[in-house]
Amino acid sequence: MTYKIIKGSKMKKLLIFILAIIILLGACSPKNIPEDVAPAPSSDYSEIEEITPAYSSEESEEAAPPTPTNVSADSNTTKPTNTPVPQENTDAPSDYPPEGYGPENFPDNINPLTGLSVENPELLDQRPISVKMPLFPRSVRPQWGLSQAALVYEYYHNGGITRFNVIFYGREAEQLAPIRSARFSDENFIRMYKATLTFGGTYEDVSEHFFNSSFASQLLYTVTSDPCPPREGYPVCRYDPDNMNHLMGNTKLLSEYFTAQGLDNIRQDLDGMFFQVNPPQNAETGTQLRIRYTDANFHLWDYHSDIEEYVRYQENETTSEESYSILTDNNNNIPISADNVVVLIVPHKKLESDHEAYYLQLSGSGDAYAFRDGKMYLVQWNRPTLDSVLYLTFPNGDLFPFRPGNTWFEVIGINSDIIEQDVGLKIRAYIP
Repeated sequence: MTYKIIKGSKMKKLLIFILAIIILLGACSPKNIPEDVAPAPSSDYSEIEEITPAYSSEESEEAAPPTPTNVSADSNTTKPTNTPVPQENTDAPSDYPPEGYGPENFPDNINPLTGLSVENPELLDQRPISVKMPLFPRSVRPQWGLSQAALVYEYYHNGGITRFNVIFYGREAEQLAPIRSARFSDENFIRMYKATLTFGGTYEDVSEHFFNSSFASQLLYTVTSDPCPPREGYPVCRYDPDNMNHLMGNTKLLSEYFTAQGLDNIRQDLDGMFFQVNPPQNAETGTQLRIRYTDANFHLWDYHSDIEEYVRYQENETTSEESYSILTDNNNNIPISADNVVVLIVPHKKLESDHEAYYLQLSGSGDAYAFRDGKMYLVQWNRPTLDSVLYLTFPNGDLFPFRPGNTWFEVIGINSDIIEQDVGLKIRAYIP
């Protein structure tokens, strides 16, 4: 691994050193200072099947126009005082077994992806539903349905933007939107969770690879112009006929659609994750996580002790400073929050293609940081086989317990800069 970790105790010395270098450079050569460019990975990932995409095209990505600032935060901000609190209680019950649940033999009513009981166990008797959702342009925010998801993976897409692979299981979302395009890396989540994937468009090489795979029957590729709302047989609609970002779906109708198409839409083996209410000992403080990809794409997770969850703040203008708005769910107007936030440090393989294309090498194991209960842990992510559900272990190999509830996974490249701070981490993500 080549990512750089900068300890918090070294930050003052580092800043003084950087300032001195800047002054010297300014005096000697004020022009043509090159941008910091991360080196490409030097490791050999030959065990991953080579994909050689052909030329293709996709609906063009829109630029991300700035929107009015709702909440501002400087570099020392913790959280604004007027943060709304989620109304639905998804906490673990007081009688949660101290030994926890998982990584196998989950009771029939316990969701193996959240460790929580579900009101309707029949929702577990089907495959998880995976949907691609955008973060840009900023006009797509707030999205519909994010607060109902069991898991969300955020990873680098292309053009400086990230997108979400949103996995619904155990809870229904009557409206989920916008639905956008797929990438090669989404194969990881289809295989890992035996999930269906609904997406709105993609490049020709991605489509060809997906629909010639063993999971082709688990895909719904749509660019429909059907008007909303979704209905039986038409689980995806377009709520703005002139906008590529405005596809909407419904989890119940999506599940019924795949069943009607002949998919074996039954309960899958989703063993792997381990859940306990009490956090492990020997933790660092982990109340904030900041990740920046570009001046246009950065966000903050901030721990709110009153709800015992991490709340998501998203940039609201393109700037080298920090200005945020709370990310909310258009379905219920509550902030997006997570019981667990996990940073996965993953090699990104650049593919030969006429468009910017990477593949997440999310197999085997690698380093990670887990945030729960305002604490931070250095752990390992593990996916021993392609069909394995990703789980976490301590460096000694013992299972790391997720807090019962939902989890957001933040996927960053191995060349990223990771700065350890008194409150958690500040990350400058570099791709690949």
